[in-house]
Amino acid sequence: MNIEDELQNWFLYLKNLPKPGPHPDSTCRSIEHRYEPEAGETFEEEPKEQEFYDIQQAERMEELVCKLPEKFKKIIVFRYVKFRWLADYHLAKKLKVSKYEFKRDLFVAKQMLKRLLDGI
Repeated sequence: MNIEDELQNWFLYLKNLPKPGPHPDSTCRSIEHRYEPEAGETFEEEPKEQEFYDIQQAERMEELVCKLPEKFKKIIVFRYVKFRWLADYHLAKKLKVSKYEFKRDLFVAKQMLKRLLDGI
């Protein structure tokens, strides 16, 4: 696997972790949750598309990302976890750096991760 695939696998792993804190109720708290509609008024939920990822590889990537310096860790998390859909220019604005500095630091962070992966 190359570093991009490893980071995508890490994202899928993080996305599927259970959410911390209290879970919201799935039904209303009143008596209405006992209502059973008549036949024909119910709809089956569409099955979710299953996403597969390698748990051991993702946990290893989590350890390696945690070993990075804070600046590079933040860039990796912003690019691959928090704001995946944003362009580099917008991510650079969020981090308050120039677009070229963001691209350079992202490249350096990926190289550091690649070296750590090869070293283990």
